[in-house]
Amino acid sequence: MKIKTGIAILCILYTVGIVGIIFPETRSYILPLTPINLALTFVFLAAYHKKYTLATLIGFAAILACGFFIEVAGIQTQNIFGAYHYGKTLGPTYWSVPFAMGINWFILIYSTRVAASKISKNTVVISLISAAIMVGLDWIMEPVAGFMDMWHWTGNTVPLQNYIAWFALAFFIQLLYQNIEKKFQNKIAIPVLIIQVSFFGLLRIYLLMVG
Repeated sequence: MKIKTGIAILCILYTVGIVGIIFPETRSYILPLTPINLALTFVFLAAYHKKYTLATLIGFAAILACGFFIEVAGIQTQNIFGAYHYGKTLGPTYWSVPFAMGINWFILIYSTRVAASKISKNTVVISLISAAIMVGLDWIMEPVAGFMDMWHWTGNTVPLQNYIAWFALAFFIQLLYQNIEKKFQNKIAIPVLIIQVSFFGLLRIYLLMVG
């Protein structure tokens, strides 16, 4: 499949998601599709990954596992990100954490690495830029996540601790990933990141408009 076709398909999927979430009549039908949408995004990233090696498979597995078990530790202790719980939108859970969260971490770690690699070739700098982008996206996502019943914070307030933890964990996972797989190319990764930012950004603007 040509890269333009893949990007067009993802744009359509996320646009349908935005429209479906905005209108109350369709919201209850669209929200349960969120895990499927994340899985499809993962498939597109995996499909356009250039040159698969053993390091590629280990890297993929490491990010998925790290992302999921970090969330498990966060939920079980309530000490890493703060006090929060998951809603029903992200689908099936294990240890109170949706399996989709591992995929979500992968999408963000992977796509921000490709984006950061366009700015610098230094491992530490790439990790810092990647972590900063992820924190920025998380800030955009937070109000939308509650609205979509993805996750909810105790007291409906996002603690500063959450952003600090996101940055630190994203930084170290990115360092780990770069040491597992030194170099790769993926032409759809940056478009995926832009689509994700646009999706949550537009929904955040909508929430601000409706109060």
